[in-house]
Amino acid sequence: MRTYVLAPTGEGRGEKALEDALRASLPRDIPVRIDLQHGEVRVGADADPQAVVFAIESAGYPVSSVEEVRS
Repeated sequence: MRTYVLAPTGEGRGEKALEDALRASLPRDIPVRIDLQHGEVRVGADADPQAVVFAIESAGYPVSSVEEVRS
């Protein structure tokens, strides 16, 4: 999985809008976990990082960094 860290300056449209944007951009089998309280979105490593960043930012949440999550 990758963690997309959201910039604190974002004025996003809410978790539902963010999830809808991600689901519209990614294959159905890619896992997505949204934690707006901690400013993180975790997405399966098979997802195209550029598509994920575009989807997150289109929902109003600037991405400040992307981190690999080791299991």
